[in-house]
Amino acid sequence: MLIAVLHSFYMGTRGRLGSESWFDYVVPTDWLEYVKPTKDAVIASALNVSTCHGATWVNDSGATQHMVQDRRLCFNVRKAKNTTIKVADGKVITAKYIGNAVVSVIIGIDGYGDPMTRDMLLTRVLIAPGLGHNLYSSRFGWEVDGIKTILNTLDGDDEYCMILPDGTSVELDRSTSSHCLIHTCNVATGIDKDELMHNRFGHAGAKRIKAAFKSSGYALKHDPKDCESCNLNVRAGKKNKTSTTGTVYTYFGECITSDTVGPFKSSLVHGYKYAVCFYDRVTCYRIVYFLKGKDAESVLRALKMFMHDFKAELKHGKTPGVVDTWHCNNGTEFMAHEVNDLCIHLGIKRTFSPPHCPDRNAHAERTWYTLLRSMRIMIAHAGYDKLKAMLWLFLMLYACEIHCALPSTSLNGLSPHEALYGKPADLTRFRVMFCDCFATLRRVDKPSKLSSARTKCIFLGINEKKHGYRVYIPSLNPITTLDWDITFKEEVRGVRSG
Repeated sequence: MLIAVLHSFYMGTRGRLGSESWFDYVVPTDWLEYVKPTKDAVIASALNVSTCHGATWVNDSGATQHMVQDRRLCFNVRKAKNTTIKVADGKVITAKYIGNAVVSVIIGIDGYGDPMTRDMLLTRVLIAPGLGHNLYSSRFGWEVDGIKTILNTLDGDDEYCMILPDGTSVELDRSTSSHCLIHTCNVATGIDKDELMHNRFGHAGAKRIKAAFKSSGYALKHDPKDCESCNLNVRAGKKNKTSTTGTVYTYFGECITSDTVGPFKSSLVHGYKYAVCFYDRVTCYRIVYFLKGKDAESVLRALKMFMHDFKAELKHGKTPGVVDTWHCNNGTEFMAHEVNDLCIHLGIKRTFSPPHCPDRNAHAERTWYTLLRSMRIMIAHAGYDKLKAMLWLFLMLYACEIHCALPSTSLNGLSPHEALYGKPADLTRFRVMFCDCFATLRRVDKPSKLSSARTKCIFLGINEKKHGYRVYIPSLNPITTLDWDITFKEEVRGVRSG
């Protein structure tokens, strides 16, 4: 069972979870055994290009140009004329983009056993996702980048090395009979600003991100069609239209629509499997609460918590602190007698959509479409595995916060947050989900006087209630909230399982 320091006031818990303790949640030891990768997995992860931690290059004397599998290994990426590449097995691959790459090659080991590196600049690198390896062209490297490759036998001894422009020698690995390998450490991903902003805001549309930063003069040039994670989650099918019946609502809480979704895999926090959303028809503001079961009692407690959390905003209705109209579908969790009794007692008007007509509850249905799409893209960008699937709760919270912070065409360029609170959200706090970050340790959490002052964490979203970032600390094993003094490495996603 998960040991939770936080005590939830209601069974349906809102996103702004928190307690006064240092740790919000403690991960059980049996889960730790699942998370920690094996030695082979660590090596495989280090050599996996998609992690951007490092990569092994093949020194190819027959390649006409440098080539990489992953766009994130390059910077100054630009479109190139469609270049066809014929690989050894006869397969033809098309490279649509070209860029530069900075590779930290290993030149030796220092006295402490750590690798010594030198940066090697490679220009005009073709980006071809279908490649089996990253290829370094020895001919192109000499003619363009000034890097010499020696693959000769001198004085009876085999010498396989590269000479960088500054004269540094880099030894090539001949452990495999078929390739000369170049071992690298901490490949510079060179993620550009446009791509970074696209990743930070849950891979939202370019128009919404442009509108959010219009006043600052920033013009996003990133094309979502170039994003692999977005292409993996292209909408298939028909979206529910959000047409209204002609009724015009004027204040927050006048009409709230709700729907449930699930089941998901049991979350690491309290074992939630379902979620319920509350969408306001005036401000387009949406919030989600989490449920352990899809039953009337859970939904009723979520409704109570919604009205408790937004008591100050629910001041213009017929009864202060209470919604006027609550629109739902015909699910049994909404039609139960105890739910109707509470609504009658509080004076809440109930409306329902006809059976099997999701378009009549389109605002809530579209809320799930919007959030789930963002969740799928963010988890694809970080690399899907079972661990991230169990962290769906944090993904949903972050996706909800992002869409409430970005401008909406339904509000003539205002964001739902600004429509509700009268001021725009602080967009500078958003970061790439699941990226690595570094935070200062408390003195009591340091194992010894010689321990590092900061520790590596994994970003899991924003905790509005506690005014900090929600992170997972692998070395201490909690999920907690830290203040804003955190250093981020947004090109690196650190949650991985063995």
